[in-house]
Amino acid sequence: MAAVDHGNGESFRGTVGEDDETERRSHRSDERRREKREERPRGKETKSSRRGKDNEDDGDGVAAIEEPAAKRMRPAEENQLLTTKTGGAYIPPARLRMMQAAITDKSSIAYQRIAWEALKKSIHGLINKVNVANIHEVALQLFKENIVRGRGWFAKSCIQAQTQSPTFTHVFAALVAIINTKFPQIGELVLKRLITNFRKAYKRNQKATCLSSTRFIAHLVNQQVVRKKAANFSYFRMY
Repeated sequence: MAAVDHGNGESFRGTVGEDDETERRSHRSDERRREKREERPRGKETKSSRRGKDNEDDGDGVAAIEEPAAKRMRPAEENQLLTTKTGGAYIPPARLRMMQAAITDKSSIAYQRIAWEALKKSIHGLINKVNVANIHEVALQLFKENIVRGRGWFAKSCIQAQTQSPTFTHVFAALVAIINTKFPQIGELVLKRLITNFRKAYKRNQKATCLSSTRFIAHLVNQQVVRKKAANFSYFRMY
């Protein structure tokens, strides 16, 4: 036992073993911190560690500068973004243009995926803004697009827009009639999908869908896209 005097008349008794125990505890805590720092994933590096890596020399005496994480994206990750379905991963327009410029092979899956997404967006936007006043301009813009490749999306967008806005059924029917003059297979596709939707809605007892489908078919008959025989109720009989 040893007494330590602080100079003011007060003293306390301590042991050398207590000091050793304190040193051992601090040493253990330092080791734990070091282990945690080593086990920490690379994506969660601290600012000090990133700063230290940035200041490291690359062998020429010049400090290596790390690129941002968005620019260090691997080609596999870029292909994964391009091949995901719409809504799975958002790609900013500026980055999308950079990725389009980087792709030189037009037969690659990534390029075809980008072209398909652009076609879908263009067709959907044109159908959403069509009305009585601009139907002529919208039809011309649709003819400029690859409407044959996007015929399925054209039919789907027309039916969805007509279901949501039944009062504009005559506008959508007129647009389909204009497209049908050059591409009869697209008008036939729209009719087949309307009949399929009617049958599904009839079995599920969905009155609103049944009415919208029959209303669209009736306007297609008025636009001479569909013959009256096809509009006969016997055509919709349940098998």
